[in-house]
Amino acid sequence: MENDLRFFIFRCPFSIFRFMKTPLLFLNVIIIATCGLIYELLAGTLSSYVLGDSITQFSFIIGIYLFAMGVGSFLSRYVEKNVAEKFIDIELAVAVVGGFSAPLLFLTFAYVSYFGIVLYSMVFAIGTLVGLEIPLLMRILKDELDFKELVSRVLALDYVGALVASLLFPIFLVPKLGLNRTSVLFGMLNAGVALWATWLLEPLIPNRKLLVLRIKGAVVLVLLGIALIKADRLTTLAEDGLFADTIVYAKSSPYQRIVVTKGKTGHALFLNGNLQFNSFDGVYTECLTMSQAMRSDVLVADTMESAPVTRNHGGPVRMLVAPMYGYKSCKWLSTIRVVPKVIPGYWEHFGYDEDGWVGRSNGRTDEPT
Repeated sequence: MENDLRFFIFRCPFSIFRFMKTPLLFLNVIIIATCGLIYELLAGTLSSYVLGDSITQFSFIIGIYLFAMGVGSFLSRYVEKNVAEKFIDIELAVAVVGGFSAPLLFLTFAYVSYFGIVLYSMVFAIGTLVGLEIPLLMRILKDELDFKELVSRVLALDYVGALVASLLFPIFLVPKLGLNRTSVLFGMLNAGVALWATWLLEPLIPNRKLLVLRIKGAVVLVLLGIALIKADRLTTLAEDGLFADTIVYAKSSPYQRIVVTKGKTGHALFLNGNLQFNSFDGVYTECLTMSQAMRSDVLVADTMESAPVTRNHGGPVRMLVAPMYGYKSCKWLSTIRVVPKVIPGYWEHFGYDEDGWVGRSNGRTDEPT
């Protein structure tokens, strides 16, 4: 009996090896799904930051990404040989494209005019690569489980990964790390999975190619590690090209990217790249809808009682939004620009209503004056 068992192990080391490593390969499914959705959320958030109209941007990003995943799944049928090797190569490609996606998109928006083409092409490329990964991994695992069991486990874990990403992204990743660091960090995670897979799938890969794959994985990890260390510098480089005036303050809060610039007309405050009303004090901002701004009792005033508006009253130019509370009337006005959507002003970030109608907002019942 003992001799028979030894004979079986000697003849079938590959099957036993794969059986022991199968749970770890299922863990890869969760990581792949998490990384893929993070890249999708990064693209949608970044495009909303720089282009506005978040509904349109997220709709386009989600649609293109899901369609690209379908394309990737279809293309996987043409991978007939060296499946494990191709899986690792694709994982490394996802690490490079996804990991550098946010820094590259920020720089593209700042310095070139065809940002939309780069954005949607990158989303399509990432979606296609992610769409290739899961079918190839299922083919690697097909000899270990019944087909019904295999499909149910892989799809279930895929959705678990999506849940993990959707919770981590708004609660921890963006507030604590920012978009650039999040992008690079998950690229490193993809590269780590690829490098790890060279050991998990070692019996399926020729020895002469194992070393090449491990060297490629190590190089990708090092490059992404450098990008992680230089994330702040990449953000500054993009913002230097994005804003015409000198940046005097820049910080990422848990809610937004805050940038203050100083130019010939004074200071300007940008929240997520969008400019509201400019005030010469460099702090106060406000925003109105177009219909509100065109009301007859909403004025840009430079005169008060037949005399120029004094500095103490917000001159030389100020807003006067008569039907709303005073915080909507921006003083020391320097610039007015049209933005794609209403962006909360200074006091709105402290809980005040965006529509500050007298007697109908902020929990007040004052009589209009």
